[in-house]
Amino acid sequence: LFIAIMVVTIIVFALFVMFFHIVRGLGWPDLPLIFEQLTGVDVIVDESPNAIALSSFDPLRREIAYVAMNKLIADGRIHPSSIEEAVRKAKNDISQEIKKNGQILADEAGWPDMDVGLMKLVGKMKYRSSYGQSLMSHTIEVIRIAEVLSTELGTDTALVKKAALLHDVGKVLTHKVDSPHHHISGQIARKYMLDDKLVNAIEAHHLDIEPQSPEAVIVY
Repeated sequence: LFIAIMVVTIIVFALFVMFFHIVRGLGWPDLPLIFEQLTGVDVIVDESPNAIALSSFDPLRREIAYVAMNKLIADGRIHPSSIEEAVRKAKNDISQEIKKNGQILADEAGWPDMDVGLMKLVGKMKYRSSYGQSLMSHTIEVIRIAEVLSTELGTDTALVKKAALLHDVGKVLTHKVDSPHHHISGQIARKYMLDDKLVNAIEAHHLDIEPQSPEAVIVY
């Protein structure tokens, strides 16, 4: 369900909101529309006098729009070409951030040879929240707790850390795939041809899939 997901980012900047209204009056009513088309988010400028709302179910699109809008605010100019440039730069910035985040998480899980595509996917966790917490922060916490438990119990710690890393990766795609997040996590693991024992440990952290190993129980 989308109800539990934050879908609106608010930027409070009264002068910039005013400027949006001014350019509409000057015959440039399509500027917000151009921004929406380039970012895939809805720009809402009428509901609050001092704020712009960026609305989308896709957290990555919303983050790109947020970065682009702040670039426009910092630059002070707003016209079609400046919007295109701001969005292009924002997409590049976020792309680099995703790579960095993916590497941080791979290092945290002790997974130096992680597939580049999978690393890119986990790098998007930073832009997805779950119960008010960044999914990336939650995942790091789970990896560290799972590592301690695995070490104490004498299980396969390397496998446990990888499973902890990927157990919630499906949440990155829940706005696109109509399936429980842990099932999506399992599908992702199979796509990258991970070991069956690891796949089970990834997807068995809810009640509908039976854990088949001590490592899966730890992640559960």
